[in-house]
Amino acid sequence: MHSLPYIKQIEATGLRGDSSVRWQLRHGVNILSGINGSGKSTLLLALSELLRHNDYSSNPVKPLKSIKVTFDDNTIIDSDDVAKEPPAVDNVDIVSTFDNKLKMLEALQKMSDNRVRSDLDWQLYLACERYIRYQLRLGKQALDLMMQGGDRSGVGELMRGKERFFDILDSLLGQSGKKVIRDSDEIRFAFGNMTLTPYQLSSGEKQLIIILTTVLTQDRRPYILIMDEPEISLHFDWQKKLIGSIMEINPSVQLIVSTHSPAMIMEGWVDRVTDMDDLVTKTDISA
Repeated sequence: MHSLPYIKQIEATGLRGDSSVRWQLRHGVNILSGINGSGKSTLLLALSELLRHNDYSSNPVKPLKSIKVTFDDNTIIDSDDVAKEPPAVDNVDIVSTFDNKLKMLEALQKMSDNRVRSDLDWQLYLACERYIRYQLRLGKQALDLMMQGGDRSGVGELMRGKERFFDILDSLLGQSGKKVIRDSDEIRFAFGNMTLTPYQLSSGEKQLIIILTTVLTQDRRPYILIMDEPEISLHFDWQKKLIGSIMEINPSVQLIVSTHSPAMIMEGWVDRVTDMDDLVTKTDISA
């Protein structure tokens, strides 16, 4: 697997049977808006499947006929090009945080633990595991730096991203009286005289941790984050601050997000919004 540059263009055919889509993307924030049924989630789901599984095969449950993604270096991944082996991409994250009853609950609990009771908890479990691996990676980098004669300022710079992540979580969760325990190897919160795990938090708090931890553990490298309506379960104030928080933790992320929420764009992102209707062209089937 290897990292590809940012996505330059997404093209799709067969939306609602007779329409095509073409979307030119920026390197930073890309926000897709539109009414229910306009095709936002359909497009992002197809994009996610193409990049995550290197495959998108049209069927009655998948309402697009095809999807093609062009990257900055003109690499193309095309669901119609069955003769060509697509590159496996490792710099893409898809955040799905709908709080559904977890399928195959018993089997997945054996893989994780009995705190996992919903799809949201499963995503939280994966995010927490990523955080532990990130901690180990960061510790090794700090040790290597010291062994090579680096000073404390270099180690401090290395840890700055994690500290900013903690600051953002404290700011967002502070109104409810929770504070990150910064010297823990795992994500833990102080709440009065209690210590809380992420599983003991509300669905909105869990969702926030999943999203921000996913961004943190990419180590500020260029990568692509796809999110479909992440505002679900999030407090209005968190919706306003979410995109800014993501970009502060990793300014190199290309964010592709669909939303219904005006709050998501209120803090400087209005010019990054594209309406789904502006991307859709009706195919003239009579021609």
